[in-house]
Amino acid sequence: MTLRLGVHLFIVWLVHLIILQSAHAQPFLLPEGQLKQKLSFDLVHNLMIIPVTLNGEGPYNFILDSGVGPIIITDSAMVDSLYASDLALFKIRGRGIGDEIEAYVINHMFPSIGDAKTNGLSLVLLRNDPFQLSSYVGMPIHGIIGSDVFRSFSVKINYNRERITLYPPDAKVKKRGRRIPLKIINNKPFLDVTLSNEGHEKNLLLLLDSGAGHAVSLEQKEENRDLVPDRTIEANLGIGLNGPIHGLIGRLSKVEIAEYELEDVVTAYPSPEFELLKQLLGDRNGSIGGELLKRFHLFIDYANEEIYLKRNRKFNDPFEHNMTGMELYVTINQGERRFFVGRIEMNSPASRAGMQVGDELLSINLKNMDKYSLEDINQLMHRSTRDQIIVELLRDGEIYFKFLDLERRI
Repeated sequence: MTLRLGVHLFIVWLVHLIILQSAHAQPFLLPEGQLKQKLSFDLVHNLMIIPVTLNGEGPYNFILDSGVGPIIITDSAMVDSLYASDLALFKIRGRGIGDEIEAYVINHMFPSIGDAKTNGLSLVLLRNDPFQLSSYVGMPIHGIIGSDVFRSFSVKINYNRERITLYPPDAKVKKRGRRIPLKIINNKPFLDVTLSNEGHEKNLLLLLDSGAGHAVSLEQKEENRDLVPDRTIEANLGIGLNGPIHGLIGRLSKVEIAEYELEDVVTAYPSPEFELLKQLLGDRNGSIGGELLKRFHLFIDYANEEIYLKRNRKFNDPFEHNMTGMELYVTINQGERRFFVGRIEMNSPASRAGMQVGDELLSINLKNMDKYSLEDINQLMHRSTRDQIIVELLRDGEIYFKFLDLERRI
């Protein structure tokens, strides 16, 4: 299974592998006297992709994910050039349906982010990439990096400019916006959020998860039942380490973080069939992800257990779900990108138009696919100003034109 099957990206908590990350390992450090490090990132599917160097090679593309512990290498092809030795093999069970995933722990690795370097860390290598991140994002993705960055620096994130600034924890920085306390649990940030649905209101502690593309994801616990709206659609919510995560998509009438109120928020409700994983994942309520976070300027400070939020120009953008019911993936061969249909939801515009899994897209609205990025198409399917889009596709050697009537299904 691949991430082309999902709209949202879920990164599993590798709790028992975090133990392998020595508590005495040195975090990232800037050269003496350097007060900050600026980085540009690419934003695709609400995910931040930053450049990371490993053992002096790269840069490689890593997703910056506040919801993950150790650094994870998902592209096993990197390892031959980085490290040649016998590796300890572990088996991981994470969120999703499927077999256990084999992973290795690689010690004495030296990642760097710009001028920020380490004295050596242990990294996790997935033997086979269950996420197929490159296909999902439309560009080469080599891994995921998380708490090692956030526990090393205070992190300022500007989604509008697609820029991150890293500051040493003791740096004197002017922090703008509303201060909100964070609770750091197992090197992961949680904050209090008030959720409202059809007259029901509840305050919950949610994971701040920059590596998730959704706005809000809420576990379908018995005590949260009042927060599941009457109107939902079944959906594939993404891919975990062990396969697809199924559930529902609906809307919360309001999400409040301090004085900030966001209305009509698209929310994912993963199926309760994953209860068997609670012992590993821990009892949690859910998370807020990039679709919500990108509406703010963020300043995340683990050392002082706080986050500063300031609304940006995206704050009042409406929350939307995919209006076609069609999910795409990309293949990249010698720089050539090709776009394919990876999944079609039942009773969706794509289904009614006769689209099929495996169709290759040649043009959208008579514009050749080489003029689009995957993020361009994602925005078109979520926020199109047209009532209909025209898709030219290739199927079994034949060219077809399909007309998709966009529909706000939730």
